[in-house]
Amino acid sequence: MSAKNPSNSTSQPQNKNPPQPQAGTSPSGTNPSSAAFPTPEDALVYQGISGLVSKCEFEQACRLLNANFRGIAGEHARAVCLIRLGHYLKAIEILRGLVLSPGCTWMRPDVPLLYKTNFATALLMGGHPAGCRSILGEIMAPSDPSVMRLQATLNRWEGTLSFWERINWRWFSIEPANRPVPVDSAGDQPGDFFRPMPLEKQ
Repeated sequence: MSAKNPSNSTSQPQNKNPPQPQAGTSPSGTNPSSAAFPTPEDALVYQGISGLVSKCEFEQACRLLNANFRGIAGEHARAVCLIRLGHYLKAIEILRGLVLSPGCTWMRPDVPLLYKTNFATALLMGGHPAGCRSILGEIMAPSDPSVMRLQATLNRWEGTLSFWERINWRWFSIEPANRPVPVDSAGDQPGDFFRPMPLEKQ
């Protein structure tokens, strides 16, 4: 299963009301160990912006990343900042270049899972639930906390669809018109700088 290219969509909604997280909070915590990062470079980049992230100063974090961290890990962190700012299309553009094979619609096998789930998050928040579902299907990591969170969001959204909308969505991946996924259903802090903690069982 391959991800749809959102650039081919006739409608690319940009969130006019990005989520407003509370300063100093994160579903994954703000003081992760080095083991929570896919690479040492990701850990180093986060260390450089963690103070700004903890205060939800994502614009300033983007400027710092642009000035000091221009590698792959820096681009990934910048994409997460853009997701949290509500600039989903910009985040999609960055993450597409990091996650997808050049000139292709399938994901590179060497890309960290964290990058892939953030790509799925950006697609979902940017109004492309079919692209998100395609990425989740290709990842094939149903027990990953980010995957579980995204799948739960899709399931809740699907429950709001009419009978025929649900049939078209399930069988043909046709996204219903004017039925965006609610922004707040993906969490107050969409996107992950590091691997989130496992979700607690209800």
